[in-house]
Amino acid sequence: MIGFLQATQSGRYSEATRYLQLRGVQADGGTRLARELKTVMDDGYFTSLDSISNRAEGSLDDGLPQNQESAGTIRSEPPLAITLVRVEDTQAGGQVWLISQDTLRLVPQVYRTLNVAGIEAWLPVWMVEKEPLGVSVWKWLAGLLLFPVLAGVSWLLVQATRVPAYIWRRAKGRPEPEDTWRSSAIGPAVLLLAMVLHRIAISLLGVPVLYRYYYGIVIQISILATLAWLAWRLIDRFTRIALTRYQQDALPVAISLIGLGRRFLKITVIAMVLMGILSLLGFEMKTVLAGVGIGGIAVALAAQKTLENVFGGISLIGDRVIHVGDALMLGDRVGVVEDIGLRSTRFRTLDRSELSIPNGTLSQMNIDNLSRRDKFWFNPALVLRLETTSDQLLYILAELRKLLYQHPMVERESARVRLASFDNSGYRLEFFSYVLTRDVNEFLAVKEDLLLRCLRIVEEGGGGLAYPSQTLYMARDGGVDAKSGEKAAAEIAALRERGELPFPNYRAEDIERMRGTLPYPPPGSALRDGAI
Repeated sequence: MIGFLQATQSGRYSEATRYLQLRGVQADGGTRLARELKTVMDDGYFTSLDSISNRAEGSLDDGLPQNQESAGTIRSEPPLAITLVRVEDTQAGGQVWLISQDTLRLVPQVYRTLNVAGIEAWLPVWMVEKEPLGVSVWKWLAGLLLFPVLAGVSWLLVQATRVPAYIWRRAKGRPEPEDTWRSSAIGPAVLLLAMVLHRIAISLLGVPVLYRYYYGIVIQISILATLAWLAWRLIDRFTRIALTRYQQDALPVAISLIGLGRRFLKITVIAMVLMGILSLLGFEMKTVLAGVGIGGIAVALAAQKTLENVFGGISLIGDRVIHVGDALMLGDRVGVVEDIGLRSTRFRTLDRSELSIPNGTLSQMNIDNLSRRDKFWFNPALVLRLETTSDQLLYILAELRKLLYQHPMVERESARVRLASFDNSGYRLEFFSYVLTRDVNEFLAVKEDLLLRCLRIVEEGGGGLAYPSQTLYMARDGGVDAKSGEKAAAEIAALRERGELPFPNYRAEDIERMRGTLPYPPPGSALRDGAI
C-alpha cells in the first residue's frame, strides 16, 4: 500500500500499476485506474496504514482466505472496500500482494460520485492547480493557519472547564489558589487538544493519504512529547506539595525519598516516551527490548560501581539511617547532610567545606548520627589532690551527688559520681549522667554550669584539683585549707552520728526530695528570669 501511494504521489502512475491486479486491462486503462484510485483514497480513505499487517503471509485471523487481506474501506457511495490478494509473480519468481481486481472494478463508479469541486470552486485557480510536493497551495495554507486558530479554540475550551470551580469558590467565598494542578496542566492540555483538532481538520481537507500517514506519525510523536511534558509538570507539582507537607511535619526521611522518587519518575517518563517514539517509527519493540536487555547486562557489568552507589542511596533512605539535615560523625570528621543523591551524599563539614561520599561506600561505613541523640552524656572526671583527707573526700562526693540529683536538667535515675581510682596525681572521681536536652548549645550551657558548681564544691570541701606534674618541696608547705577541712570533717561526723552518711548512696526518699531543688540557671545568670 505504501509503495502504491509513494508512486502515485510522485506522479509515477505507470510504476503504480505494478501494485494493481490488472487482468485483461490495457496499459492506459491501468494508469487511469491508478490515478482514480489515488483520488478516491485521498478523499475518503482514513484507515491507518499501520493497521495493515507487515508479515509476508498477512493476518491469519481476519476471517478472510489466506491469499486475501483487508486494507480498509473508502468512505464513499457506495463504500469501497480495499482488498489485497496474493498472487504469483512470474518476473520476481515468488508471491506478491496486489490491490485486487474486485476493488479496481468499483473504482470508476466511486470516482464519478466524487464532488471534486467543493470549496475549490470558490478559490483562485492558482491556489488549486499549483501543487508543491503534490498538495494544493490552499491546503498548505489551510493547514498552517488552522493550528493557531485551533490553539485559541482549545484554550477557550480548557478555560471553560474552570468556570464551574470558579463559580463554586465564589459561592463559598474562597480565594483563587495561586498554584493548582489545573494551572500545571493548562499548557499541555491546550496543546494536546489543538493537535487532536488539527489532525481531524487535516483529514477533512482531503490531504493525500501518504502525507496524512506521515503527518499522523509526527502528530503522534508530538502528542507523546506533550504527554511527557504534562507528566513532568504534574510530578513537579505533586512532589512540591508533598515536600511542603513533610517539611511542616519535620519528616526529613520522606523529603529524601520524595527527591529520589521524583528523579526515578522522570527517568521512567523519558524512557516510556522514547520507546513510544521508536515504536511509531517502525521499530519492532520486542527486538528493541531484547537488545536493551542484553545491553542492560553489559551496562550493569560496566557500571557496577554506579549501580552500587544508586542502590546504596536507596538503602540509606529506606532504612532511615540518615536524613537531610542530620549531623553525622564519619571517622574523625563531623558534617551535616545537605543532599542524598542517586550516586553520592554531600555533607557540609565544620570548616564549611563540602564532602562528597559515594553512597555505596557510605552504606558500608559505621555512621554515628549525632542528630538522633535524645539526651547528652555528661561524663567528666575530677582528680583531687593527694593531700585531700578521707572526710573531705566523702564530703565532696556527697555534695557532687547531691548536685546531680538537684539539677533540673540532669536525669536523676542514671546520675552517679564514684571514686574510680587512685593514680599518681590524686583521687579520680568519675561522673556518669545524662543532660535532658537534644540541643547541643543548651547542653554546652548546662555542662558549663555543672563544671563550675563542681569546682565550687571542691573548694568548699577544702580540696583542690590535682595537676599532672611533680612538686619539689623546698620549704614547709601550708597544705590544704585546714579550716575548711575541719568544717567538712565536722559535717561528715554529724552525718555519721545521725546514720545519714550517703554511702554507698543516698536513700531513695532523699533523692526524690532533692530532685530539682537546685536553681538553674544559677543566681546572677543573665538567663535566670527566663527559660533555656
